[in-house]
Amino acid sequence: KCITVSNLSSEDMPLRPKLLDPFGGFRVLSAMRSVPPGGERRLFIDFQPVMAKKYRELWTVRTGRGSMRVVLRGEGICPSFRLEPEDTSQKTIDMGDIFKGEKSERTFKIHNTSPFDLPYSLVFTGGVAQPNIGPLPPFYTRPAEGGESHEVAVVFAPDHEFPYHQQVLEVKVPNQQEMCAIRLKGRCWEEGMYVSGGEWHRIEEDVQKQRSLLGERTAADELPRQMTLTCRSIARPGKPASCSLVVGNLKSTQAGAANGEYQVSDLSAADKAKGWNVDVPKAAIPPGTHKQVVFTFSPPWEQPPDSLVHFEISEWQELKVDVLLKGGAPPPRTASSTRQILLTVRCFLEPAREEDKIAAEAEARLNSPEGRKPGSPSKKASPGRKR
Repeated sequence: KCITVSNLSSEDMPLRPKLLDPFGGFRVLSAMRSVPPGGERRLFIDFQPVMAKKYRELWTVRTGRGSMRVVLRGEGICPSFRLEPEDTSQKTIDMGDIFKGEKSERTFKIHNTSPFDLPYSLVFTGGVAQPNIGPLPPFYTRPAEGGESHEVAVVFAPDHEFPYHQQVLEVKVPNQQEMCAIRLKGRCWEEGMYVSGGEWHRIEEDVQKQRSLLGERTAADELPRQMTLTCRSIARPGKPASCSLVVGNLKSTQAGAANGEYQVSDLSAADKAKGWNVDVPKAAIPPGTHKQVVFTFSPPWEQPPDSLVHFEISEWQELKVDVLLKGGAPPPRTASSTRQILLTVRCFLEPAREEDKIAAEAEARLNSPEGRKPGSPSKKASPGRKR
């Protein structure tokens, strides 16, 4: 704001202002020179609030003939905006599974709900996204900054295989009170058939980049790949736990598309006795689709004497199977065109609880032939009360 001071006298009028509160939000930008006779001086006042509240301050300027008092008022307003969909900043945006060198896009909208123009910028602040071989990053936005409400496109464009691309996209505005972060993740593959959901062993970034640059089969391609799948819940006798992985088949604009299939090796009799099971051990996967394969661990009540749970001690239980991938475009880069994955499924097993045993025994009695026998004695009704 500008305040104009006029000198109506025939003498110079010096200006000696009182200092403003350094934490009040107001400050004087103009030099306080004297005002010549019949002249005027323009004083500029800047308002920069540091909090969202109403400000009021009395500013006094002394002259040779008296004092001038000016009431300064202002209101600090927090910048506000919203994202659409509204839960964009509360969940992870999955960019999906794509073939190397291709792109996937997801969009969201930024709406400025402030009563003033609000410039913003989109900055990647963290994550485990590996840099591309080429000049572009695996994640970028279009546009990267702006000042109006409009749609933002997030682009996922990796150029080599890596199953753990993750980054955090932060929306930044001036005087921001709370951080607004959007989590991103995506997966990139070199073969049409893929498996995700578990933890891969020995993801060597430099080796994968070198393989992408060479574009030819190497000795490492013939080796089986290893993955570990861990159940998030805890199992107990009478309380099963399950976990799943995803088997998919890419539909690529570069490599085309072809039918694929997967097969989980047969479970041994010992694994079945422990309570392990897989819902669909073999299936065909059409291009552009994926299937969830569920592994369930249902430990029996009677645990073998060589197990720790038999002695009331918790332990990890493991299932080791082979997962074979065939088909897809391009097919696996092996001599047999089959990708072998050594899968280890892990689940934490606790001893049975007393309340679980009581509930299981009650259910067993209820489902037994004696419990369902007709004509069993029923509870006799109490006689009614006479009035």
